[in-house]
Amino acid sequence: MLVAGTIQQGLGLMEVKWIDAGKSWDDYILSGDIGGTNTNIALVGRTGRTYRIILKIRFESTQIVEFAPIIRTTLDVIKEKNTAFLPSKCCLCAAGPIRENRSSPTNLIWHIDGNALAREFSFPVIVINDFQAICLALPLLDTDDRTVLLPVPHTDGLTPAPTGETKAVAGAGTGLGVGLLTKPEGKYISLPSEGGHTDFAPFDEETEELCKYVARRYDAPPGAELFLSGRGMTEIFKFYRDRKKIKLDGVLETISGAKEEDIPPLISRYAGESIECRNMMKLFFRIFGNFASRVSLFFLPHAGMFLAGGIIIRHANLVLEDDTFMQVYENNYNGKIREVLKHIPVYILKDYSISLLGAAHAAVSHAT
Repeated sequence: MLVAGTIQQGLGLMEVKWIDAGKSWDDYILSGDIGGTNTNIALVGRTGRTYRIILKIRFESTQIVEFAPIIRTTLDVIKEKNTAFLPSKCCLCAAGPIRENRSSPTNLIWHIDGNALAREFSFPVIVINDFQAICLALPLLDTDDRTVLLPVPHTDGLTPAPTGETKAVAGAGTGLGVGLLTKPEGKYISLPSEGGHTDFAPFDEETEELCKYVARRYDAPPGAELFLSGRGMTEIFKFYRDRKKIKLDGVLETISGAKEEDIPPLISRYAGESIECRNMMKLFFRIFGNFASRVSLFFLPHAGMFLAGGIIIRHANLVLEDDTFMQVYENNYNGKIREVLKHIPVYILKDYSISLLGAAHAAVSHAT
């Protein structure tokens, strides 16, 4: 039996967690969220418009060689519990571009072929972009539930009410993603995007210097993802160390000596006690505010601009207690456009698993 904490050779299996296996549902869907760090697979139960995660299995993405054994292992776990739970359809979302129901995730060396998986497992498998999945989860959320969504007050202290149907998402984690949700003719449509790879746009003297510092290693203008991601946190630390010449003692010395992939969680951990780490986090969220503002101007999401990703989930207090993010978000050379931005509701998505619900929603929408 596979249990939580087990690591299976060749699969990168990290955790098996049954969440709610005591209720019967009309439909069972397999959903997956493939990221650069973790691959999460879920069994989702659905009755009408209600979706619930029943089972979640986490794999280490860099340990995966091919994807079929991941689904096979998940189905074995389900069969062991109850064969009535076996899924009738599947949707996998991945961080990267999708073409012909295939994806080669941006930060991984293996690919996902939905058509080949469908043939092997005898149920429909669709592959979508991860931010398409996040967008398709938004209609399933209760905007008044503060355990799921946190409204971010504007600089005037107000939180505008959502209007219309257009919603946008920007999320920073291992990478940087963007998504758009619309509802023409009564049906939700989520559009894919690679907006996280657009050029980084400095907006003041500090970000101009940061951009020059990062750009020296590339033969093209650096993309926004190089600043708004785990890698971006590492770049910000190096910038503080090499250009701002911060004194490396105590926790900063520890961070400087750490592996690059360990630098972001260390900055996060010490932000409460180190003023320099806190300043790095503030710079990160100023950059996030500027990027979210540009996404908002492209899409005018009057039903909500949603901020996603593990970094902002862990540090929501920095955004809520300090209006640095919102000052940058609202800033624009045109006064009328500043007023437009002030009337767009902004939310922090607290639930890191909503992409799994969105993928399940996509599987059902695709089948109907």
